Amino acid sequence: MEALPAKLEETTNHLIQRAHPLHFHQAVYLGDHTALAMLHGRHMLFVDTRGIDIAPHLLMQGVWETPYTSLFQRLIRPNDLVLDLGANHGVYAVLAAAAGARVAAFEPNPRLCELMRRSAAVNGFSGRMMVYEAAVGDVDGEVHLAFDNAWPGGGHVVAAGSQEPGVGCRVLPLDGFFADPAITVDLIKMDVEGTEGRALMGMRGLLARSPGVRIMMEFAPVMLNGHGVGPAVVIGMLRELGFRF
Repeated sequence: MEALPAKLEETTNHLIQRAHPLHFHQAVYLGDHTALAMLHGRHMLFVDTRGIDIAPHLLMQGVWETPYTSLFQRLIRPNDLVLDLGANHGVYAVLAAAAGARVAAFEPNPRLCELMRRSAAVNGFSGRMMVYEAAVGDVDGEVHLAFDNAWPGGGHVVAAGSQEPGVGCRVLPLDGFFADPAITVDLIKMDVEGTEGRALMGMRGLLARSPGVRIMMEFAPVMLNGHGVGPAVVIGMLRELGFRF
């Protein structure tokens, strides 16, 4: 009899875990390297099945970067303007739109932009989740995006004339894109494979007039150095803008 309470607790925990939405996750292959998955068991998400970095997690479990998406969701307030920079399949963009935010997702990979637009439409988010096929930086122009369909999360901007497989893409500074001085931003998620410093340089004005903005960003010193705006410059720039870490 003494073991009964422990057994009941074990059984209860098992049932709770099985009842969690993620256990009702499913994915359907649609052909042409495309599947429809369920993000967090609630939101439909189109996925490129060729990927072996992010796609398997979305297809089999319906999750990606759980600690970070959990924090991200806690930071969102209804009607916030949220920027997803380096949006990839749009995990963060869809979660933000589902929370009632206005979302601007920037992604230079045309295939991933196509999938994001389909995800926005199927969830009914097209009115508040805008997808822009562009990289973000400190100048307005054209660059070369190198990527591998097996590792789309590693897509990155390289110098013109690079022999890495990829496509030409637009790069733009957000200060120019959001030129209206009345526009302020509330939350930014940024993962742009080492060009975070250049992206920040291109949005200094937007950040300066957005006193409540919060930023979640990848901070990889070696990658930042590789694109000419190193970690010390990035930290100094954010400190000058009044950010706390």
